[in-house]
Amino acid sequence: MTKEHFKLIMGKNIRSQRASRNMSLDELAELLELTSGFVGLIERGERGVTTYNLFQLARIFNVPADSFCEDPENSKSKLAEMNPCESKTAVIQNLCEGLNEPELDLVITVIRGLKNIRTKTETPETIKNRGENAAAD
Repeated sequence: MTKEHFKLIMGKNIRSQRASRNMSLDELAELLELTSGFVGLIERGERGVTTYNLFQLARIFNVPADSFCEDPENSKSKLAEMNPCESKTAVIQNLCEGLNEPELDLVITVIRGLKNIRTKTETPETIKNRGENAAAD
């Protein structure tokens, strides 16, 4: 899946959520603190969504953030066909699009922090259990 196709999918899903709630483009733009023109660009897939705005959209529409990544054209999403790590990596890459250098540094710091927390709190038993649980899924 190309970056352009991914942005189109996200835009269609955002527009669908907005329309299903009879919300105008201006109303959504105001909630996101963006211009209606920019939200229109996002809905048409011409611009990507920042991490912050994706989570704002999930909060506004009361849906999981990853629901915006599901392809409404296919009953089985292209992302769902990917290896789970690949699909999550694609989501992270799309979310990072448009971030400036300090924002990207923050994302990297958060991810490294999460990895450090996991490493410090894991014991050989928790690692074994995590592997067994993943195999059961």
